[in-house]
Amino acid sequence: MKCYTIAGYECAFAPTFNRVAVHSASLDIDGKLTAEPLTDDETIPKTYFNFLPYSQLSTKILKNQQLTDYIGKVEDLERAEVQKSNSVLRMKVTAPGCKPVTVALWKEIHSPLDLSLITDVDDDVIVAFTALKVVPQPNGLQLQSSGGTRVIINPQIPIAQEMAESFRASRMGTPVSKITIRSVTPVERISEDEISTIGHLYQQDIQALQINYLQRVHTVEATLTEFTEGRGWFFVNCTACRCRIYEKDGGYSCDKHKQQYLTYW
Repeated sequence: MKCYTIAGYECAFAPTFNRVAVHSASLDIDGKLTAEPLTDDETIPKTYFNFLPYSQLSTKILKNQQLTDYIGKVEDLERAEVQKSNSVLRMKVTAPGCKPVTVALWKEIHSPLDLSLITDVDDDVIVAFTALKVVPQPNGLQLQSSGGTRVIINPQIPIAQEMAESFRASRMGTPVSKITIRSVTPVERISEDEISTIGHLYQQDIQALQINYLQRVHTVEATLTEFTEGRGWFFVNCTACRCRIYEKDGGYSCDKHKQQYLTYW
């Protein structure tokens, strides 16, 4: 990674549709910009963090797909096979005085990680994450990796060291339990001849369905009648080029066609 001194740029208001943590301004880069590499950049941090506290995570739920950074102590590790060639690693992390939150890392993010730095140590492990999506789940919020997510185990930054000291003090000498990686059996898929109806599901024991939802997926034939705001299973799509579009000037505009569309896929 190289660091540069840049000049000749212009400042502008940060666009709201970018999938990044919120900043008050952005830089317009054009042909007038110059970039000179620094000869001595060893003292410059290689990663910038913009951590969001747990209490503010809900403000990022599907809000123009804005991403956030998070940091916490690893409490649990779980690996699940979701497809033949894909898997997800779920890390349950906790910040001091906050509820645990699950961070779901897809294969391209968790595969390069050296998990022995978490499982083979006798001390609390602090992990920092960048560029996470905040997604609502039935049991609370979940953080999910994006293509730009980085995972740094025990980062050498002040907030991580303060967090480790806080957890160490709260244990009052109690030994740390070693973390192991649990494996989850893939969800059983129902055959086509077991297709249900929504009416049939309504007649079932709701508590039993909630308990067994990890072991079984119900296939339902239905007609869409309404969309619920704040859910992650649809996105706004341009009907002409099918590219994803984002909220702009009070509506959804496709930069390519200069028209407003509102189509859910």
